[in-house]
Amino acid sequence: MARLERVFQDDFHYKTVRKELTQDSERTPQIQVNKHLADFVYDHNDTSTLLIVYYAGHGRPGESKGGLNLAGYKRQSEFFYEANADAQ
Repeated sequence: MARLERVFQDDFHYKTVRKELTQDSERTPQIQVNKHLADFVYDHNDTSTLLIVYYAGHGRPGESKGGLNLAGYKRQSEFFYEANADAQ
């Protein structure tokens, strides 16, 4: 993931933020991702802003077509990336 992050930063001059999803009995990985997405939209809501999400972790098919349920495990291996195109 560090190589991909360098591509975003060096080649495209995007600001990247890495978010680690934690094992939390009250806040599932899906809830954590939803909050990160909502925070990003709240902070960077503009027509020139780009959001790219790269998720490296486990998941299982959701109930709806194309759905994905994020799965949390004891090892912290899931990450979330944000890229803001207008921040350099």
